[in-house]
Amino acid sequence: RDMGLFEGYTLAPRTHTVNGFVVPAPIDVEPHRDSICYMAHLAARNLTLRHTWIGGEDRLYLNRGLIFATKEAAQQNALAMLGVSPNTPIGEV
Repeated sequence: RDMGLFEGYTLAPRTHTVNGFVVPAPIDVEPHRDSICYMAHLAARNLTLRHTWIGGEDRLYLNRGLIFATKEAAQQNALAMLGVSPNTPIGEV
């Protein structure tokens, strides 16, 4: 199930700065249970983990700014965390 947090509304993408790179901001509202979201994960091969929100420990990741609505946003943030341009292809990291 997609995030569906703001069904029927169009919101301008929020951004924040990580290591000097402007990248998509993490979500800051708890998703609906069983929603698919993405976590920036520096040890993962593609720098992200696809995640089904269940609550509990997930709130720790949300509070740390590691949960994103899209895989691309999570990857761009992970690259920025590594000090690498968010436009760098994952295979080059």
